[in-house]
Order: sequence, then structure tokens, then C-alpha cells
Amino acid sequence: MSNFVSLEVSSIDETVTESDIEMEFAVYDQSGRLVTLPTHEQNGMTFTIDVTNLEHGIYLFQYTLNGATRAERIPHFTN
Repeated sequence: MSNFVSLEVSSIDETVTESDIEMEFAVYDQSGRLVTLPTHEQNGMTFTIDVTNLEHGIYLFQYTLNGATRAERIPHFTN
């Protein structure tokens, strides 16, 4: 199992190209506390987040892409 989570982002209302991406993100634990922002890399439209230091559990990955906010659940069960 990997200690990295990869998320492919897409636009909510429009087509997005690599040069258009303006993304901000935060990770929250199950109690709603903000988790230290993870190290990440971007490869095109895919962002890879290092979850090595996160405790086991379910996390909420909230991201804003070009002004539109979305959220994804991230299960994390390996260290």
C-alpha cells in the first residue's frame, strides 16, 4: 500500500487546462480540525498528497479550483 493519495481534479462548470489551474486545498480530520497541509506534487491535472504522517481514519480533502469549492473523502488506513 502507498502512503500517497492521488486526486484528479476537474472543473465544476467548465473545461480546465493545466495552465488554468489555480488550486488551494486543506485537509480536515473526522472531528473537523484542520490537519497540517500535506506535501503535494502536481502532474498535469493530478495532485499527489503525502499522507505518511496522518493517523488512520477518514479525512476530508477540501479544494478550491478556479474559485469553485469541492470536497472529497480520503480513507487512510496504512502507515
